[in-house]
Amino acid sequence: MAAQRLIEINCPADRLAASEAIRRRLAACHRFEPTDRNPVVFSIALRYLFDARGVEVGDYFENPRTQLEQQLLNHKWLIENMVDDRSIDEGQLIVAPDLQTIRGGYFGIAVDWFGGTDPVAVPLLHEPKDVERLVIPDVRTNLYGRKIEWFEAMQRMAGEYRVMLNDEPLGVKASVSGAGGPFPDAYALAGQNLFLWAYEAPDVVHGLMEKVTTAFINYERYTRDLTARPHRHLGLGCDAAEMLSEQMYRRFVLPYYLRCYDAFPGRRGLHMCGAIDHLIPLLVDEMKITHLNGFGSVADPHLLARHMAGRVVMSGGLDPVLLLQGPVDPIKQQTWHYLDVLAGHGGYILQDGNNVAPGTPLAHFQAVVDAADQYARR
Repeated sequence: MAAQRLIEINCPADRLAASEAIRRRLAACHRFEPTDRNPVVFSIALRYLFDARGVEVGDYFENPRTQLEQQLLNHKWLIENMVDDRSIDEGQLIVAPDLQTIRGGYFGIAVDWFGGTDPVAVPLLHEPKDVERLVIPDVRTNLYGRKIEWFEAMQRMAGEYRVMLNDEPLGVKASVSGAGGPFPDAYALAGQNLFLWAYEAPDVVHGLMEKVTTAFINYERYTRDLTARPHRHLGLGCDAAEMLSEQMYRRFVLPYYLRCYDAFPGRRGLHMCGAIDHLIPLLVDEMKITHLNGFGSVADPHLLARHMAGRVVMSGGLDPVLLLQGPVDPIKQQTWHYLDVLAGHGGYILQDGNNVAPGTPLAHFQAVVDAADQYARR
């Protein structure tokens, strides 16, 4: 048997000792209960981590072994360096096939990988008759079918890695899930035609939304069965739909998202990091979301407070450009502003809005945590 690849993680002792308190803080926040201070959890993706670690993308998108190994090293960097309230699982690390922001991969889309960390789907649908010809595929075909194959490969490879956290062994577990949501899928497939057709050929958009919604639910059910996850609770992405009016959102998005939530009853998470002010009442009263995950810095926190405070668990807000550029004092001032507006009813997780920029200094993350501590002591 080949020797295991050793990955040693050295977590600061005080950070590891605080893990249980962090878990309690997050749990209380999700119950809208008082906490010692508001949780702080930054949205940190591949593009930040590779830059911070000084790693080139290389063959990351070409094979499952590279993804597994690089994700373990990303976990190591986060545990050793990040100062926020992300919970450290002292039992196992999770790895999963990663296509970044690619959507619509149930169908036979092409992808422009760029050679960078931001691959982009190439629209497949160029005229209404293309939507008519679109066939809902088997879940194990096309790009998302490859995710399932890579998950199975990562399962087999997980035992080849010996991960130690402060000299204690950590397990490695592979997972796989659906991605995004029906509207980003439709946008990936049709591009800007989606908005033109919403105006000129609404039946075409309904036909496309019907197909991508069915494909999404089929894939989500399959991967949950594959990984023994319950058919409960669902988080959806809806980026690009903020460009629709409230009327068009109600017409072309709402019924399909309600269908997804009904298929997986329980918590209703939603990610929209664009200009959503005109949609906020609808998201609460008609879509009935329970979690708004990663709202953008362009969203009005006063509107969010008016309609969601005490009803929806929210995360997001801080301007990623300010976090990148600083200086520290304006970062703290903006942190206190969001806490002034949103912290009073519980259920608010302080976060960037949304996805920190490569090169953001660790000192700027620390400034947010310090500001949250100072706010709690007022």
